[in-house]
Amino acid sequence: MAKPLLILDHGVMKKILLTALMIPCLASASNWVFVTKNKAGKSYFIDTQSIQKSGDFVTFSDKVNNASRDEFGDLSSKNNVTINCGTKELNFRYHATYSEIDNQGKPTSTFAAPDSKTWQPIDPDTENESLMKFVCKK
Repeated sequence: MAKPLLILDHGVMKKILLTALMIPCLASASNWVFVTKNKAGKSYFIDTQSIQKSGDFVTFSDKVNNASRDEFGDLSSKNNVTINCGTKELNFRYHATYSEIDNQGKPTSTFAAPDSKTWQPIDPDTENESLMKFVCKK
């Protein structure tokens, strides 16, 4: 009869199994931090784990929770944005809207433009300026 190569007690096996099950959860973890609320009551958050800097450029994910359903019936949206901290411009790379708060419920629309060359100026005293100040700080 062949001998087993490795014998693990129940406690060690349990730890290995739990660790293996947690790896996918850790890879998709988010850390949403509140940044600002506008006059319409929309709350803006940035996923600090998504922030990637390269020179003056910062790319990140944000989410917006509406105070009430918008004209399309949506309560939230998620965006992937690049900001040029030097020129104070932004570029939307991805936008999705959701039927429920915190990007829950059904996705109702999506827009993707990963190679977009369209840059918009960031106006002073806006939610986009608050997002820029958050991600561009050194």
